[in-house]
Amino acid sequence: MRTSHIRLCLAALLATGLTVCFAALSDDSHDGKPPFDFVALMTRVSEGWTAHDTDLALSAFADDALYTEPPNFQIYRGIDELRIFFDRITPGATMKWHNLWFDDATGFGAGEYSFKNGGRTTAVHGVAVVKVENGKIRIWREYQRRGDIEFDDFHNPDGKAWETTVDDL
Repeated sequence: MRTSHIRLCLAALLATGLTVCFAALSDDSHDGKPPFDFVALMTRVSEGWTAHDTDLALSAFADDALYTEPPNFQIYRGIDELRIFFDRITPGATMKWHNLWFDDATGFGAGEYSFKNGGRTTAVHGVAVVKVENGKIRIWREYQRRGDIEFDDFHNPDGKAWETTVDDL
């Protein structure tokens, strides 16, 4: 990992509390330009949704973006459909990224997140896998589950009645 990547990772970690990892790149992969700022792009989405600022969230997406929740739960094609979807986010909603990863060589990134709609007693926790083209999100695929409101409680394995364990095999 190059020194510039280490500095970017440390700056992002200190500024946002996120864990950020970048794929190692050869010294000539950017022709002297700094690596793409994936954290800033994804932060625009979370800040836009949390502030109920549709335009801020949309500024992270390409005009022809495809937003899906596979295999067939939800799909939005293009910025006009995304505007309708984002405008329906309840005021008081919050979104927080916990970990972000980006591979500058392929343009694919991912992040673990928590999203709570205003007034709910549970949150949705998940992973978004995105393809970035020309500095904007071109493809967004999210995989999520509803659960405890706090991320640490959601993923803590202790004290839960698990649906499947080795005893069930």
